[in-house]
Amino acid sequence: MKKSIVLAAIVVATGIILCPAASAQAKKQQNVNVINDDESMISTNEEDTKYEIRLKGKTIVELKVNGQLIRKEDYPNYETKIQKILTRVEKDRRLAEEDRKRAEQELRIAETVRERAHEELLIAEKQRKQSEKDRERTMTQMEKVNAGLEVSTDELTNSEEDRKRIRQESKLISVRTKEAELARQEAGRARANAELARRQSEEDRRLLNELFDSLIDAEIVNERGEVKSFELDETNLFVNGIKQSKTLHAEMLKKAINKGHKSIRYKNDNNETRFSVD
Repeated sequence: MKKSIVLAAIVVATGIILCPAASAQAKKQQNVNVINDDESMISTNEEDTKYEIRLKGKTIVELKVNGQLIRKEDYPNYETKIQKILTRVEKDRRLAEEDRKRAEQELRIAETVRERAHEELLIAEKQRKQSEKDRERTMTQMEKVNAGLEVSTDELTNSEEDRKRIRQESKLISVRTKEAELARQEAGRARANAELARRQSEEDRRLLNELFDSLIDAEIVNERGEVKSFELDETNLFVNGIKQSKTLHAEMLKKAINKGHKSIRYKNDNNETRFSVD
């Protein structure tokens, strides 16, 4: 009986290239594209072999190896390799999604601060206009007095009260305007910092993949997914708990320093990934 193969599909945004290493060779670049809501295509190079996988839902509907169309009955021969590819793509997608959600949350916070600053400015402007009206009314009453026109005691009393209120409101408006402007500036900084954090996260993820590709070149692991833990600092390099050679350590540290980092920590345990750089 012919054996069929069903593997998990990976669906991401159209045209996205998931985590290409900045200086990795073309053989390690992978592309994941959406064809429609239920269909996606993965193209990747593994050990000088090009795999093109088209999926519909969770089922492989087309497989090409080095451009050659593979018959469905031969899919089981590639099951192990394809499953590793899909697992790695899903992991990269999940990490990218976490980075995206974190950046979106920071942007939402920045937007909330900006909106609050805008509301403060509107309130301050409304108070300024009312204060201006009160000032004009007071000036009109004072002009009547200076011109010797009859002005009631109530009008004079109100005029003095208006002047006091105007002075108080002017001080309040000045304070609120300054606070609103500071809040607006803070919102701008928060938004800029959120965007900077998102870009830095992408750069750090590319660096990590570049380092993992170097481990593959050094035959420490066969693929990125085999790296369960990675610890790099100025003293040592540990991969999956095993201390690596001084030569490999120096190579990795140089790449990290070129990106502005002196230490990198990565751990993947039961689908929970922790990653930090210093």
